[in-house]
Amino acid sequence: MTDVGEVRVESDLLDSIRRRLKAAAEAPEPKAVEQRRSWILSRVSALNTLARIESGELTPRFWRPGTGEPDWVMIPAGAFSMGIPDNDPGAFDDEKPVRRVDLPAYRIARVPITNAQYSLYVKEAQIDPPEHWRGSQPPQGKEDHPVVYINWPGAQGYCRWLSEKLGQVVRLPTEAEWEKAARGDQDLRRYPWGNTWDVMRCNSGELGLGDTSPVGIFSSGASPYGVLDMAGNVFEWCQSRVEANAYDVDDDREDPLGESSRVLRGGSFLELRGEVLCGCRNRGRLDHRDGIGFRVVLVANSR
Repeated sequence: MTDVGEVRVESDLLDSIRRRLKAAAEAPEPKAVEQRRSWILSRVSALNTLARIESGELTPRFWRPGTGEPDWVMIPAGAFSMGIPDNDPGAFDDEKPVRRVDLPAYRIARVPITNAQYSLYVKEAQIDPPEHWRGSQPPQGKEDHPVVYINWPGAQGYCRWLSEKLGQVVRLPTEAEWEKAARGDQDLRRYPWGNTWDVMRCNSGELGLGDTSPVGIFSSGASPYGVLDMAGNVFEWCQSRVEANAYDVDDDREDPLGESSRVLRGGSFLELRGEVLCGCRNRGRLDHRDGIGFRVVLVANSR
């Protein structure tokens, strides 16, 4: 008879560690403001460690295994207020005045595309992975972080691949679609959660993590529709071109010359509060990839 005592002890110890890490990752947000920073750091650490232990096999919370299909959020048809008031300057000298924009209904991914989702595309399509990966594997422990170092053509390639997998049209959001998902349609709020800045509601420069964080952990920073990570963490590509004198809200054409810029939204973990506003715009050349990720939209009635 084989003595399995030592194996059983190791298994019990690992199970105990898993339970403690999951408890830390799922701990409720404390009411005391002075305790919230430690709570966020503990959650990030616990989630990263869990991912390492499970070797990327944790059950995903925001996408379906196999296809990588995101958890979609329905954004209803209707008008919303787009832009930044004059007393709230954004990242561009040519910030656009506030205007009403009417959009049809659409679905948007609840969180940015993660490393784990993108790795499905890398392996199946046999494309070059992001430059900081080891082969086709994302950085260990960051499987549920947003994928980064993605240029605009790379994001387009992922959208085409996922469209084929789902048999529906998947694309990047226009900047109008992105902003409505972040702000809602009831007011001209500065941040997804409201008008008052709160350092504990997103991964911005003020929080001081200095890196991406697992998607979806800032639940108190959700938009009115429940969309997450719309402020900070990573810049996100939009389908729209950058125009000097007007919003380009409907442009989903590809640029054959590859010379124009595209809109970036949301800011990143390095940006400060003034650059993670719902209406704040930035720009990136099509080959720009540093600190940039993306989320996707499912086009209605695309079957």
